[in-house]
Amino acid sequence: KKCDALADALESRLGEHLEFSRPKGGMFLWARFREPRNCAEWMKKTLEQGVVFVPGEFFYADNPDHSTFRLSFATATEEQMHEAVARLKRAL
Repeated sequence: KKCDALADALESRLGEHLEFSRPKGGMFLWARFREPRNCAEWMKKTLEQGVVFVPGEFFYADNPDHSTFRLSFATATEEQMHEAVARLKRAL
């Protein structure tokens, strides 16, 4: 399953930095940094690596959690997801 491939890649490469629940369906995986981080700012660095995500703060009506973000696993191949996670790590 694609969501498992993404979750496995995140656990192995970024598990020390992130917490998340494995999706049981859908198209997205939500993650949260264990330490405070502004994901909208971090996205500037990930874009330089060729990876885009949606900062979670845009889904909050009040008191946004800037340490959250949403990744899609709907259209990427498993190889692309592994490469994307490697690039996310480089952007730290």
